[in-house]
Amino acid sequence: MLAVQVILCALLLVGGIALLYVGLRGWRGRLARNRFVGVRTPAALRGEEAFALANRVAAPANIAGGRWPCWPGSRCPRWPRPRACCWSVRSAWSVPWCCRPSAG
Repeated sequence: MLAVQVILCALLLVGGIALLYVGLRGWRGRLARNRFVGVRTPAALRGEEAFALANRVAAPANIAGGRWPCWPGSRCPRWPRPRACCWSVRSAWSVPWCCRPSAG
């Protein structure tokens, strides 16, 4: 059970750090325009300035979304009960999805 716990924690940390990286790069305006990372709406992909502005606006949400899974990901291996880790992992991925604003 410890192996599963460590794997889940590693996945949380990798995902959280990736979101933090994208959020910080978008906030600083250093996120290169591409079709894989960042805000990829048709309006944001029209030009460099639009892409930079859209990612600067979305940066606080990306940073918050990256910090959320990093907390249980860094603390789960130290918890003696695997069930506590499972609940923490579950909340780390469900809360940001439930609290996000709906589009449209």
